[in-house]
Amino acid sequence: MGYYSTFKLTVQEEDGSPLQEPDFSQIVEHFDILGVINYALTETLDTYENVKWYNSDEHIGFVSKLFPKYIFVLTRDGEEPGDHSKTFYKEGKMQRTQARMVYDEFDPNKLKDCDLFSTEKEFQQLKKEYDLENFEEIRRQELLSKMSEKDKAILGL
Repeated sequence: MGYYSTFKLTVQEEDGSPLQEPDFSQIVEHFDILGVINYALTETLDTYENVKWYNSDEHIGFVSKLFPKYIFVLTRDGEEPGDHSKTFYKEGKMQRTQARMVYDEFDPNKLKDCDLFSTEKEFQQLKKEYDLENFEEIRRQELLSKMSEKDKAILGL
């Protein structure tokens, strides 16, 4: 058993630009020495899908300490829905961030038809069936029927 995740590792300069040779080859070599290449990572630092890489923090942290001028970024998608994280490694230290789901704010300019009814006639038929023309009055009568006479008197009804 175990927990499977899909990983993506990138290595970048502090300004965000991609890593260049020859350091790339040296970094791959260090991951190979750690036994990570052909298990969790390919020789291009791509990852295999559905991997159990429990020591990823130790492995990447170690290599990041050997190459302190680079930032290592590990993106992980776990097997459970919503289990996504991104971890940054630099100089043997790490910062883990969890993915956050963010919804857009309401924008009336983005409203579009719901297509609930195929025709206006169908809409009018349902409106009549549920007596929506008299909805407010029906609701008022229901509320009044549940009120005590004392409460009605207090409210002047």
